[in-house]
Amino acid sequence: ILTSFPIATKFWSKSILPANIPQNSYRAYYFNTNEPEKHLTTKTVPKVAVSYIYDEIGIPSEDFGGYWIGNITMPVSGNYVISTDESWSESQVIIDERLVKNQSKDSVTIYLKKGTYKVEVEYKNNWHTTGFSMNLLPVKKQWKLGDLSNELKKIADSAKNTYVSIYESENENREVTLDLSDNKDTGI
Repeated sequence: ILTSFPIATKFWSKSILPANIPQNSYRAYYFNTNEPEKHLTTKTVPKVAVSYIYDEIGIPSEDFGGYWIGNITMPVSGNYVISTDESWSESQVIIDERLVKNQSKDSVTIYLKKGTYKVEVEYKNNWHTTGFSMNLLPVKKQWKLGDLSNELKKIADSAKNTYVSIYESENENREVTLDLSDNKDTGI
């Protein structure tokens, strides 16, 4: 339950007074952490993610700071998992002024009621490359080993196994698109 989490103490985003908080997307503020009051880039993005090397966007990677804010609607009540992918950095995820995740945890599961929440993410990079993403997703069904084995046996004779591997995305938002629309086989 959200109220069981502590009230957040914000890092560097306290100097940012966001206007026009978007619905179901995020307003991103990118800045040099040595001068957080000077926002070098402000844009609306569909998800919390950034990826670049050295100073490709005009901010040295080791001084990159990011702040994302959005009014995000949870379509149903239930458990949601908050996860981040990051390296040498500091981060925190704040929902309705509650600190729900910081870098000390890989992921957090939280029960959220159906409704709209103000989601804020603060990120400070400490490395020569910048790579960060945050996901807030419904918890998916988890299978017990025996149950999963039985489900796979049902389709094993007709399914085709496909293996896809990548190192990392070249996209700033870290997305990778896998198009299997031409595949007519049942897949595992």
